[in-house]
Amino acid sequence: NLIGDFFGTLGIGSLFGFVGNFLFAYVPYKLWNKFGLVSKDDENPLELKDGKKIANFVIVAILGSVACALFIAWGLELLKMVPFASLGLIIALNNSIPSIVLGIPLMLVLYPRVKKWDLLWTDIMDEEAVETNPSLSKIGALIMVLGVIGGWLLGLIAALGFGGQVAFQFSGTTGTAGVVLLAGAGSILTLIGGAMQQ
Repeated sequence: NLIGDFFGTLGIGSLFGFVGNFLFAYVPYKLWNKFGLVSKDDENPLELKDGKKIANFVIVAILGSVACALFIAWGLELLKMVPFASLGLIIALNNSIPSIVLGIPLMLVLYPRVKKWDLLWTDIMDEEAVETNPSLSKIGALIMVLGVIGGWLLGLIAALGFGGQVAFQFSGTTGTAGVVLLAGAGSILTLIGGAMQQ
């Protein structure tokens, strides 16, 4: 996304786009085994062979999409460039739908090959990187989920209410203090929650 910005849209907002698109993958990575749908003892935790794992995939894909939307829409609201309500909804939908519709079939096709070639992160990471404080990771996961969902929903409510913004229309006041504070708090909690998880 950042490389694409170099071809005509590079600006200060690209910094928020860089972090937001990082969160798009980082949030699912951090939350994959935190909802009790994927066993930590599973030898193939990413193999979507049952309904629980598919449900888990859908949940983390949506959370990653919303985290991306939250951070980018917050940043551009803060810069008074684009209304939070429109951008937050558009990015969340544009990322969620392809992630689910294309992601599940791609995982079903690619996972066996990636595992066979020993390219899973568990095959190439150091053993020391394994979770050592599960209680702290659970608290971090909870903070991350609350940051993502709370920041996005409260930012959206504030934008539609106080900012006079209209969903899916680029109109209304940008830079509204309530939107900036609520969405910003959610963004910061998302990052803190991620840092608390191992």
